[in-house]
Amino acid sequence: MSSSTRLEDHHNTLQQQVLPAYERLGSLTLVYLLGSLVHGYTEQADLDIMMVWDDRDVPAGSLREPLVAHFDEQKRTPPFIVDYHDIHLERYVIAGQEYNVAHLPLASFQSMIQSVLDGTRECAVRRTMKSLAEPGRTGRRVLGSPG
Repeated sequence: MSSSTRLEDHHNTLQQQVLPAYERLGSLTLVYLLGSLVHGYTEQADLDIMMVWDDRDVPAGSLREPLVAHFDEQKRTPPFIVDYHDIHLERYVIAGQEYNVAHLPLASFQSMIQSVLDGTRECAVRRTMKSLAEPGRTGRRVLGSPG
């Protein structure tokens, strides 16, 4: 099976199963796919998805958890969900394909795009780096620094 056919299969899964489930949680403004599989660099890799929400915040992890549990054929316990400050991620496997889903509120996405257009580095990366450096956050190593 060609990589474009496989990508079409994943796209159909997203359109028919995944997106309708997430749309029940709030107002999705934009969903886009990225990564090496999407760009055709490889035929086997995880599929990265960015969901941008037209709300002040993304849906809480507690609301996303039942979806992740339902979709993940590996049935991880607990489901893989990260909800920490402005980092909102989950991971699941459908039909042998791993999906990595990230979430942003529209305002954060617009800020990130504006930073790119302005040629500045201010975006969620700095806030995230700062939050990981908070007192009591020992034992974490962050590779790569925006500054």
